[in-house]
Amino acid sequence: MSTDAASGLERYLAARRAEVESALTQYLPPAHTPPVLADAMRYSLLAGGKRLRPLLTLAAADAAGGPDARSLAMPAACAIEMIHTYSLIHDDLPAMDDDILRRGRPTLHVVAGDGMAILAGDGLQAEAFGLLAREPFSHDPALVARKLRVIEIIAGAAGAAGMVGGQAIDLGAAFGGKFSTAKGAFGAESPTAKTSSSKPGVAPQHAPSASEGAFGAESPTAKTSSSKPGVAPRHAPSASEGAFGARSPTAKTLSSKPGVASPHQAAPFTADDLEQMHARKTGALIRASAVAGAIMAGADEHVVTAIDRYAADIGLAFQIVDDVLDVEAASQTLGKTAGKDAAAGKPTYPALFGIARSRELARECLERAEAELAAVRLDRSYLAGIAHWIVARRS
Repeated sequence: MSTDAASGLERYLAARRAEVESALTQYLPPAHTPPVLADAMRYSLLAGGKRLRPLLTLAAADAAGGPDARSLAMPAACAIEMIHTYSLIHDDLPAMDDDILRRGRPTLHVVAGDGMAILAGDGLQAEAFGLLAREPFSHDPALVARKLRVIEIIAGAAGAAGMVGGQAIDLGAAFGGKFSTAKGAFGAESPTAKTSSSKPGVAPQHAPSASEGAFGAESPTAKTSSSKPGVAPRHAPSASEGAFGARSPTAKTLSSKPGVASPHQAAPFTADDLEQMHARKTGALIRASAVAGAIMAGADEHVVTAIDRYAADIGLAFQIVDDVLDVEAASQTLGKTAGKDAAAGKPTYPALFGIARSRELARECLERAEAELAAVRLDRSYLAGIAHWIVARRS
């Protein structure tokens, strides 16, 4: 990226961050929230950070839509940041990653206690979906349909088949090995074993699709939602597929290398398992962020598809770089405790591939992401600059 392009990107991101901060302050806390809970929610949400996910939402809207696209996408951008922040609050709890530093200051449970931290996370997640339902207010059937589609996509990305599912796999690895989908966490036969995959750490072979409700019943929106980008596939992904069923961008290179088991693991955690975990834990919400912006902007379907694929690659790149920085960077630079993954024996890209190869994999993700944007003539948009920033970042 040229110096001029980098400078332009920096100005663009700074302006959008300022807009996001202003909007978050406006939207939170919801009316009638008890002050002690409102303070806890704001402590974590307004602590700054990269704001990558809302920036992606706004950049995708700018790239794919007209002059009002960004304002239409702002509620979704803020809702996604609320969901991301809730996930960080819960992830830092003693029962999860047990971290004391986040965004450069003490984590919420250190300041307010575990119980209040849990409630603040719960409140942020609920308010995110309330915001998505309320804003932008419109009686226009087309815009209402876009909002419903975005709600479905974000719910899927944040839920059990997406971010929460990835967290479950991560937690399973930390507690002595991968959870088998045929058995529960304590080895008892799962009530859903007949429909589950026999491969540990991989989602069930027939998870509820976009045409099915949470319990497998046919959804009333099945005809319109099942083929849309960003919505979970009818069958859960295989080891060579990403979290939404697309062919994994690194499947061939990852699957050929054996997993390296930590001392805490009962079974090796393979490269395919690692990619599956991160496609859910990190990648799903990043994909939903970009896709939500494109949809709210009214983008054509082939553009939404290209942005979805772009986001799949940058989501993986983001996690690879995050793993590298956990090894190389200092806590003061990261704004969170460095070295915790290795100390906990967690599977990471550097543990499986080494630092140099991990950086190569991130650059390969960047090249694929750029190709997806070029295919729909968005390679000169700020989405391309964000992809470069993700790979080059040092914090």
